[in-house]
Amino acid sequence: TFFSYLPSTSTQFILHILKRTVVQRDCTAYSGTRCRSCDLGTFMNQLNGLSNCFPCTTCDTGHGLFVKRNCTAKTDTVCDVLNGYYCKGLIDSNGCSLAEKHSQCEAGQRIKESGTSRSDTVCEDCQPGFFSKDGVKCTAWKT
Repeated sequence: TFFSYLPSTSTQFILHILKRTVVQRDCTAYSGTRCRSCDLGTFMNQLNGLSNCFPCTTCDTGHGLFVKRNCTAKTDTVCDVLNGYYCKGLIDSNGCSLAEKHSQCEAGQRIKESGTSRSDTVCEDCQPGFFSKDGVKCTAWKT
Protein backbone atom coordinates (compact mmCIF):
# COMPACT_ATOMS: atom_id res chain seq x y z
CA THR A 1 0.00 0.00 0.00
CA PHE A 2 0.97 3.61 -0.29
CA PHE A 3 -0.48 6.84 1.05
CA SER A 4 -1.08 10.23 -0.55
CA TYR A 5 -1.18 13.39 1.50
CA LEU A 6 -3.84 15.95 0.59
CA PRO A 7 -3.52 19.30 2.34
CA SER A 8 -6.78 20.52 3.88
CA THR A 9 -8.09 22.04 7.09
CA SER A 10 -7.50 18.71 8.80
CA THR A 11 -4.76 16.27 8.01
CA GLN A 12 -6.05 13.69 5.56
CA PHE A 13 -4.44 10.57 4.28
CA ILE A 14 -6.08 8.90 1.30
CA LEU A 15 -5.36 5.22 0.97
CA HIS A 16 -4.65 3.76 -2.43
CA ILE A 17 -4.48 -0.01 -2.50
CA LEU A 18 -2.27 -1.40 -5.23
CA LYS A 19 -3.64 -3.51 -8.05
CA ARG A 20 -3.87 -7.22 -7.08
CA THR A 21 -4.84 -6.37 -3.49
CA VAL A 22 -7.81 -5.17 -1.44
CA VAL A 23 -8.30 -3.92 2.12
CA GLN A 24 -8.07 -6.65 4.74
CA ARG A 25 -8.26 -4.23 7.68
CA ASP A 26 -8.83 -0.48 7.62
CA CYS A 27 -6.37 1.80 9.34
CA THR A 28 -6.96 2.91 12.90
CA ALA A 29 -5.37 5.54 15.10
CA TYR A 30 -2.80 2.90 16.09
CA SER A 31 -2.16 0.89 12.91
CA GLY A 32 -2.02 1.28 9.18
CA THR A 33 -4.26 -0.36 6.65
CA ARG A 34 -3.51 -4.01 5.98
CA CYS A 35 -4.02 -5.36 2.47
CA ARG A 36 -4.51 -8.87 1.17
CA SER A 37 -4.00 -10.42 -2.23
CA CYS A 38 -6.93 -11.51 -4.35
CA ASP A 39 -7.93 -15.15 -3.95
CA LEU A 40 -7.83 -17.60 -6.84
CA GLY A 41 -10.76 -16.89 -9.15
CA THR A 42 -10.79 -13.16 -8.37
CA PHE A 43 -8.83 -10.12 -9.56
CA MET A 44 -8.29 -6.40 -8.95
CA ASN A 45 -7.23 -4.26 -11.91
CA GLN A 46 -7.42 -0.77 -10.42
CA LEU A 47 -6.20 1.28 -7.52
CA ASN A 48 -8.87 0.93 -4.88
CA GLY A 49 -10.02 0.97 -1.30
CA LEU A 50 -12.32 -2.03 -1.73
CA SER A 51 -12.56 -4.99 0.60
CA ASN A 52 -13.37 -7.58 -2.10
CA CYS A 53 -11.78 -8.48 -5.40
CA PHE A 54 -13.89 -8.85 -8.56
CA PRO A 55 -14.88 -12.38 -9.63
CA CYS A 56 -13.15 -13.64 -12.77
CA THR A 57 -15.27 -13.88 -15.91
CA THR A 58 -16.23 -17.39 -17.01
CA CYS A 59 -16.03 -18.24 -20.72
CA ASP A 60 -19.01 -20.51 -21.45
CA THR A 61 -18.17 -22.99 -24.23
CA GLY A 62 -21.88 -23.82 -24.43
CA HIS A 63 -22.42 -20.26 -25.60
CA GLY A 64 -19.53 -20.22 -28.07
CA LEU A 65 -16.76 -18.78 -25.91
CA PHE A 66 -13.35 -20.10 -24.86
CA VAL A 67 -10.58 -18.81 -22.59
CA LYS A 68 -8.07 -16.79 -24.61
CA ARG A 69 -6.18 -15.55 -21.53
CA ASN A 70 -6.61 -16.83 -17.98
CA CYS A 71 -7.57 -14.60 -15.08
CA THR A 72 -4.69 -13.42 -12.89
CA ALA A 73 -4.69 -11.49 -9.62
CA LYS A 74 -4.61 -8.22 -11.62
CA THR A 75 -6.38 -9.03 -14.92
CA ASP A 76 -9.76 -10.54 -15.76
CA THR A 77 -10.22 -13.56 -18.00
CA VAL A 78 -10.26 -12.74 -21.71
CA CYS A 79 -12.75 -14.80 -23.74
CA ASP A 80 -12.89 -15.26 -27.50
CA VAL A 81 -15.24 -17.14 -29.83
CA LEU A 82 -15.17 -20.79 -30.92
CA ASN A 83 -15.20 -21.76 -34.60
CA GLY A 84 -18.71 -21.42 -36.03
CA TYR A 85 -19.51 -18.40 -33.81
CA TYR A 86 -19.01 -14.64 -34.06
CA CYS A 87 -18.65 -12.01 -31.37
CA LYS A 88 -21.72 -9.86 -30.66
CA GLY A 89 -20.31 -8.30 -27.48
CA LEU A 90 -16.80 -7.06 -28.20
CA ILE A 91 -15.08 -5.89 -24.98
CA ASP A 92 -12.03 -4.46 -26.68
CA SER A 93 -9.83 -5.58 -29.55
CA ASN A 94 -8.86 -8.68 -27.51
CA GLY A 95 -11.97 -10.06 -25.87
CA CYS A 96 -15.58 -11.04 -26.37
CA SER A 97 -18.41 -11.22 -23.81
CA LEU A 98 -21.25 -12.52 -26.03
CA ALA A 99 -21.12 -14.91 -28.99
CA GLU A 100 -23.72 -16.16 -31.46
CA LYS A 101 -23.66 -19.03 -33.96
CA HIS A 102 -23.09 -18.09 -37.59
CA SER A 103 -26.32 -17.90 -39.59
CA GLN A 104 -27.04 -20.70 -42.05
CA CYS A 105 -28.16 -19.64 -45.51
CA GLU A 106 -31.47 -21.12 -46.64
CA ALA A 107 -32.30 -23.14 -49.75
CA GLY A 108 -32.42 -20.71 -52.68
CA GLN A 109 -29.53 -18.70 -51.24
CA ARG A 110 -25.75 -18.87 -51.32
CA ILE A 111 -23.01 -17.74 -48.94
CA LYS A 112 -21.90 -14.31 -50.16
CA GLU A 113 -19.42 -13.83 -47.29
CA SER A 114 -18.41 -16.54 -44.84
CA GLY A 115 -18.76 -15.73 -41.17
CA THR A 116 -15.66 -14.77 -39.21
CA SER A 117 -14.97 -14.46 -35.49
CA ARG A 118 -16.16 -10.83 -35.69
CA SER A 119 -18.98 -10.99 -38.29
CA ASP A 120 -21.94 -13.18 -39.20
CA THR A 121 -22.40 -15.06 -42.46
CA VAL A 122 -23.84 -12.92 -45.27
CA CYS A 123 -26.34 -14.72 -47.52
CA GLU A 124 -27.76 -13.67 -50.88
CA ASP A 125 -30.53 -15.06 -53.05
CA CYS A 126 -29.61 -17.11 -56.12
CA GLN A 127 -30.05 -15.29 -59.42
CA PRO A 128 -32.88 -16.36 -61.76
CA GLY A 129 -31.96 -19.65 -63.49
CA PHE A 130 -29.91 -20.83 -60.50
CA PHE A 131 -30.82 -22.85 -57.40
CA SER A 132 -29.33 -23.94 -54.09
CA LYS A 133 -30.61 -26.90 -52.11
CA ASP A 134 -28.11 -26.55 -49.27
CA GLY A 135 -27.78 -22.77 -48.92
CA VAL A 136 -24.09 -22.86 -49.75
CA LYS A 137 -23.68 -22.16 -53.47
CA CYS A 138 -25.97 -21.56 -56.43
CA THR A 139 -25.97 -23.95 -59.37
CA ALA A 140 -27.43 -23.32 -62.84
CA TRP A 141 -30.61 -25.21 -63.74
CA LYS A 142 -30.03 -27.86 -66.38
CA THR A 143 -32.59 -28.26 -69.15
